[in-house]
Amino acid sequence: MNIIEELQARESFFQASTTIENLEAYLNSGQRTVYLGLDPTADSLHIGHLATMVVIKRFLNAGHRAIIVIGGATGMIGDPSGKNEERNLLDHATLQKNVAGLTAQCESFFGKDDDWQMVNNYDWTHKLDVITFLRDIGKNFSVNVMLKKDSVASRLNTEDSFFSYTEFSYSLLQAYDFLHLFENNGCTIQIGASDQWGNMVAGVELIHKKLGAEAFVITAPLVVDSKTGKKFGKSEKGAIWLDQNKTNSYEVYQFLLNTPDADAVHFLKRFTFLSLDEIANIENEFNNNPGLRLAQKTLAFEVVKNLHGTGQANIAVELSDKLFANDVSNLTDNEFEMLASVLPQTSETNIIEALVATNLASSKREAKEFIENGAVSVSGVVVTDPTYTIPQTPTIIKKGKKDYGIVI
Repeated sequence: MNIIEELQARESFFQASTTIENLEAYLNSGQRTVYLGLDPTADSLHIGHLATMVVIKRFLNAGHRAIIVIGGATGMIGDPSGKNEERNLLDHATLQKNVAGLTAQCESFFGKDDDWQMVNNYDWTHKLDVITFLRDIGKNFSVNVMLKKDSVASRLNTEDSFFSYTEFSYSLLQAYDFLHLFENNGCTIQIGASDQWGNMVAGVELIHKKLGAEAFVITAPLVVDSKTGKKFGKSEKGAIWLDQNKTNSYEVYQFLLNTPDADAVHFLKRFTFLSLDEIANIENEFNNNPGLRLAQKTLAFEVVKNLHGTGQANIAVELSDKLFANDVSNLTDNEFEMLASVLPQTSETNIIEALVATNLASSKREAKEFIENGAVSVSGVVVTDPTYTIPQTPTIIKKGKKDYGIVI
């Protein structure tokens, strides 16, 4: 199975700028260099970025080379794709902090491999003067065509939407990146998500016009939550970050554990490096007994393992199992720290006050009813006395089958 066939089998191939046959022949005829651009709009990537990062890693596993372009320059401009309003411009200090964060995460994910490298497009873009850029790059693009691109048209058709020339020029800068990498690094293929198509093919056109050469674009489908129809990667609390200090291993594990049944096998194919045969076996068991949630548990473990290491994945599994079994009397400091980022907290030690403060009960009256009905436990032990005082902290309180809080 070649790399394109694998991407198709893993539901990770959306479209390309040439035919499948041409692309397969090109990739099969030698080692190629692909690139993925990541703009430092935050100091961490989020789990939605993982889909294209995994595609890059599959190219590396297939024997090709890869370049990760950190957008120190394009991050100053702002990509209009998928946005209905102008992005806030980041100052230089914030951008540098964000670049450092993304660099560390990519180095951790891709590991020590001579077949990939990181570059910053600021290094070649900041040397451009306006006249040279407009003459050598801008002259190759038709405004009529640019206005028809989805990322532009959607903004222009939105009432009261301000769309600056700064963001309008973004696709030209991305095209220039591809030209630079083509000329200086032998990079001939750009990888990205399907909503980046317009920006990506601009680079193919520029390379053809300037050099008379052929370059290619491959896009992966956007990852969408089938329940909400929204882009994958956010919980009720916000983005699921790849930085362990912003979203810990347990939080990532729980987010993926809650994947809808309809998405679980699809995500296994896209986000993990399990073989397709292994995934087929999991799918078979999952379909026979979906209640065991084997697909979600495997997905959550594999992703956390790939992001944070096997040790952290094991801790997340053990903690999840303890909560499910209400075996919370001897949690470690590390486990309490993980839970503190996802569970409501209070310093109230009166059981009724604690239930209300952690939103496990909407009122003191309701809290009292929960307690008297045996629906409340503290450190795994059922409490039926409404005057009960929690003797030690930190402690886990539980209401019903799956609602928790922490008394600190």
